[in-house]
Amino acid sequence: MNKTILIYGGEKNKRIEKVNSYLTDKLKKDFHPDILKIEIEKDKKSIGIKEVSGVDSFLRIKPFSEKEKVVIIYDSEFLTEEAQNSLLKILEEAPKYSKIILEASSLRKFLETVKSRCILIYVPNENEEKETNTAKAGDSIKRKKFLSMNPEERLEWVDLFSKKEKEEILIELHLIAKEIKEEKNKKIREGYLRQILEFIENYTKYNLNSKICLLNFVLKTLRYRD
Repeated sequence: MNKTILIYGGEKNKRIEKVNSYLTDKLKKDFHPDILKIEIEKDKKSIGIKEVSGVDSFLRIKPFSEKEKVVIIYDSEFLTEEAQNSLLKILEEAPKYSKIILEASSLRKFLETVKSRCILIYVPNENEEKETNTAKAGDSIKRKKFLSMNPEERLEWVDLFSKKEKEEILIELHLIAKEIKEEKNKKIREGYLRQILEFIENYTKYNLNSKICLLNFVLKTLRYRD
C-alpha cells in the first residue's frame, strides 16, 4: 500500500492541519525520534539534495516507539529536480513501516514520476469551502453541480475544462468526487465514484490528452443517470 501522501492546495494552515491529522499525539510534539521534519531554510529559494539526503538513513532505522517512522517535507514544491529524483529512489524502496508526507501549495513543480507514487490529497481553499457550505444551505451558487448537468451541459463542461491547466482540472475532479460521495442514490454514487477515482488516478499518473480523457469520463458516466 502506498504510504506517500502529497497534500496540496488551499491555505497553508489548512494543509498543516491535514498533515497533523496523519500523526499520533506523540508525533505532534516538538521532538520525537520517529519523526523527521524538513523545511526550506531561511534565505533559500529551494530545498536541495543536501536536505533530503538524510531521509534514507533515518528510515532505515526501525521505529523507536511508534508503529511508523514519519518524514514530513513542508513546502515541498520547492524541492529541486535533483532533490526530487533523490527522493524518488527513497519512495521506491521505503520500508513498510515508513510514511512520507509532502506538503505543498501546488502540484505544478513536481515531477510526474514523484506524483505518480503519491496519494494526492487536495485541500480546498476558503472560497471553495464557502461555496460548499452555501450549496448545503440550499442557496444557488455559480458552480453548477456535475450530477445535475444534462448531457449537453456536460459536453460544454468538457470543452471548458479541457483548456485549463492539469492542476485546475484535478481540483475540479476532486470537487466532483466530493459531490458524488454525498449522492444518496447508491447506484449513481457507486457507479460515478468508481469512474471518477479511476480517472483521477490515471490522469494523475500519465501524460494524457485532457479533452479525450474528460470526454471519455463523461460518456462512461452517462449510463448512471436517472
